[in-house]
Amino acid sequence: MPNPDWFTLGVEEEYLLIDRHSKALVVDPPESIFAMARREVGSKVQVTHEMMRSQIEVATRKHHNVADVRADLLHGRRSIAAVAQAFGVAPLAVSTHPFTSWNEMLSTPRERYDRVVTDLQRVSLRGPFCGMHVHIGIPDEETRIDLMNRITPFLPVLLALSTSSPFWGGEETGLKCYRLAVAGAWRRIPCCHPEHQTQRPDQFEVIEVAVFDGCTMTGRKCASTPSSSAKTERGTAINVSTLTPAQRTDVLNTL
Repeated sequence: MPNPDWFTLGVEEEYLLIDRHSKALVVDPPESIFAMARREVGSKVQVTHEMMRSQIEVATRKHHNVADVRADLLHGRRSIAAVAQAFGVAPLAVSTHPFTSWNEMLSTPRERYDRVVTDLQRVSLRGPFCGMHVHIGIPDEETRIDLMNRITPFLPVLLALSTSSPFWGGEETGLKCYRLAVAGAWRRIPCCHPEHQTQRPDQFEVIEVAVFDGCTMTGRKCASTPSSSAKTERGTAINVSTLTPAQRTDVLNTL
């Protein structure tokens, strides 16, 4: 049995669905692609929608080693490709599509995404961008915070190594990766920045809520804080979902 104190690994990958012949984005793929893909992958991999209908996401199970994560990813990739082929469609693993216009996009009809569209309007449809997300489960709070602080100086290097997709709207943008430019239009909360380092779990909880509670990107509650209120050292409950961005920054500065 794996040691429960070990770090856990999980990976999500997002793909664009394109026409196998024209290579254009399939703006509104049939729902049966997703249903068949879920049956094909079985219990090894999770298949879900993403913000845009032209996207499909796979997520591995939680593992304790890279080999098992890789096996899940290979199974998910092969299953999606096989299912998509029957519909004349192919999954494309890129950050942005090279030439399909963003204003042709349709959002996935789901409450979470509907809130994004309501909040950001046309800006939300500039979202046909994909990525790979590596999730590391760290059981100890203090270790988790320490690692977050230690990794900050290496983020520019990781960003440089992971650049892709310099094309947008049929043009070469001049950037190594245009995904950041597109995703940047969604950012609106000033405390979502790595310069806000923390040293204590109670600080981390306040920042988590301030970043994620009511955030248009996900609309999810943060995992480690059960409510939208957080306590400062003075024991005062702060409902951060009611604060303005400037007030949220003031909360951080008081810690």
